Amino acid sequence: MLDAALAVVAPQIPLGIDAGTSAAGDAIAQQIATSEWLGPLAPVALSPFFGLTVLSGIATYGPDWLQERSQLFSDGSMLNSPALFWTMAALSLLTSLPRLSKVSKPLALAAENLEAYSAVIILFAVRMFSAGGSPANEASLAFSNGGFEAQMVSAGFAGFTVDLLMSAVAALNVIVINGVKLFFEFFVWLIPFPTVDAMVETANKLACAALMSLYCFSPTAATAVNIFMLVACAMVFGWTYRRVRFYRHVIVGPVLAWLAPQWFAHRGTTIPGFCDEPTGGLPRYTPVLIERRADTSYLVRGRWWWRTLRLDLSPCQTTTELGVIANQLRLMGPDGRAYVFVHRRWVSGDASFMGYAEASQLA
Repeated sequence: MLDAALAVVAPQIPLGIDAGTSAAGDAIAQQIATSEWLGPLAPVALSPFFGLTVLSGIATYGPDWLQERSQLFSDGSMLNSPALFWTMAALSLLTSLPRLSKVSKPLALAAENLEAYSAVIILFAVRMFSAGGSPANEASLAFSNGGFEAQMVSAGFAGFTVDLLMSAVAALNVIVINGVKLFFEFFVWLIPFPTVDAMVETANKLACAALMSLYCFSPTAATAVNIFMLVACAMVFGWTYRRVRFYRHVIVGPVLAWLAPQWFAHRGTTIPGFCDEPTGGLPRYTPVLIERRADTSYLVRGRWWWRTLRLDLSPCQTTTELGVIANQLRLMGPDGRAYVFVHRRWVSGDASFMGYAEASQLA
């Protein structure tokens, strides 16, 4: 009797596992191929709105033979939408025109992160909700296929995991490459030649179009180029990220504090600053917070990746040096060691933080 029962139950166990594994594998196989997904990320990172405009334009108005080359261009893709295409085209134009002039380019640079994050959100939606890659559709079948409920739930979960992972990869890809590009754009803006900004913006759009063309004809080659750019940018991302934050703070910060002091002016007893030299394990230009707790007591806090800085200086001697675009604050602790930090110049809307004579000299 026991042998007969085992003979009936035992074959069903591997069959159930095999079916579930097969269903999960089918769900993963239906997702957008890796090369089709990673290939266009480099041009989108170089020019987010323009890159999405090109992708949506091909998916919506492109020829059939081109649409068949990638599932991103298929009929079920969210990129296949006239509304999305014209919206991205308008945003691409609005964000590109200010980059042609040194006067208006700071506005475009200030909004660069918003543009990149918007592209990441759109790519996430494309990955998660396009036909053929929607885990919701896979999971919903579990309620209508009685005997295959477990298999379809497994397939839906596997598809969701793959989509979530690939969405995270896309976000990281776009943010890293775009961040390094922003650093070079900022320094191009500092070059005192009026036409160089228009030339660089034109070159950026041409590079984006060229990479999109490569993707249309060979997603694999475009993926290889994207991976190369990602690795190269990742190696210098931290270095460029710290400097972009620093120059934004010392150049754009005073302008924002002057225009809208209720939002951007310094208040209270804490100001943001940056390490002027490697300090406590933190590299140069790492952002820190400098808190004045008393006339001779200061607390400096900062963090970069897994390294943290906490300087409790009491008593402390302070020295301030006024610069052209930034001020230098030197804090000397009781052990005689000096720590040097840099912060933006003060404007009339700022509260007097450390009793600087500069605060009373502002017009």
